Amino acid sequence: MDSFWKIDAHGIRVRVKVRAGSGVNVVVGPRNDELIVKVRSPAQKGRANRDLISLMAEVWGVPKRSLTLVSGLRSTHKHISLSPEYRGSFEKWIRNLRPL
Repeated sequence: MDSFWKIDAHGIRVRVKVRAGSGVNVVVGPRNDELIVKVRSPAQKGRANRDLISLMAEVWGVPKRSLTLVSGLRSTHKHISLSPEYRGSFEKWIRNLRPL
């Protein structure tokens, strides 16, 4: 994957590097082949994963149910899938994204 995202059969797949327990929920930006995201919650009992899904839904302007954590449940490196019907929202966001 040359970029941190790609289109596949299930929608848009995004590679994310999560920094849990950061005290703030924010998308830092793309670095190499991952999107760096900081979340407030610690990596305990799935709280950081819930923060991640909530943040990405808000940032992309999509419902939380349109996002699936595909892999990385217990890792800082994750893959999120966005339903294909929200491709337009994602592409609008990606056009305004600045690399680190």
